[in-house]
Amino acid sequence: AELAEKKGKYKKALGLYRKIQKKSVNLKNKGKALVKQGNCLGQMEEPWKAFGKYREAVDEYRSHIAFSEVLEAEFELSKQFGHKKQRDRFLFVTFSTEDKAVDILDHIVTVGPYSKVAPKAMHRVGIIRIAQEDYESAIMRFRRLLKQYPRHALAADGRLDLARALLLEAEAGDGDGTLVREARASLDRFIESYPEHARFDEAKALVLNAESMEATRLLDLAQFYLREAHYRPAAAKQYLSEIVMHYPGSGTAGLAQIMLNSLERHQTNLEKN
Repeated sequence: AELAEKKGKYKKALGLYRKIQKKSVNLKNKGKALVKQGNCLGQMEEPWKAFGKYREAVDEYRSHIAFSEVLEAEFELSKQFGHKKQRDRFLFVTFSTEDKAVDILDHIVTVGPYSKVAPKAMHRVGIIRIAQEDYESAIMRFRRLLKQYPRHALAADGRLDLARALLLEAEAGDGDGTLVREARASLDRFIESYPEHARFDEAKALVLNAESMEATRLLDLAQFYLREAHYRPAAAKQYLSEIVMHYPGSGTAGLAQIMLNSLERHQTNLEKN
């Protein structure tokens, strides 16, 4: 079997490794045969089937195989599933092949949370979920990454990507500003901790984005309290003042100042009369 594999006859080697797996009573040999089947299937450009063999080897024979090497092999397989759609010929549904990558990466994190490759797997799932616009899931992954691996080399990227996912999620609605505030806190910590990081300029740009979003939220609140049905000029004035004071560089600061001046003139006229 190994000779056939070395010669590149992967289909033949696959069949021989299957026989070894079925007939051997030695657990180490059975586990190794499964891993070898995965290797052959990978060479045959069958990454999902290869993962099936690796998963079986890990789940059934973990203590009898080169565990960390198999997890590394799983991680490499996950890279073969790009952002494209496939149709299931039995269920007649369309799915993203990246979902298969997520299944592989989640398996790595589940069975080997303290393995060398686990932080990379968790981070990549977050990136995939951002690409799929599943920001809530991405946020969950990045938070978990920072909690479980705070000193890992990917912690910096995880912190920045958490902020990015939070701001993207906030675009759909952030009533009390919780998401933007968490994003800003994450960005501030990134900027303070990693001034030489390659993505430092990206962090600064995200800060401006966060400030713009918060200023817009405050402006919406001010406008709400200037409506006749909800008229509370003191509340509106407070929100407009916050924009002018804390976000002078935002695109809404100029409008906020105009509205604030108008509101103050109106109040002055009322007092005179």
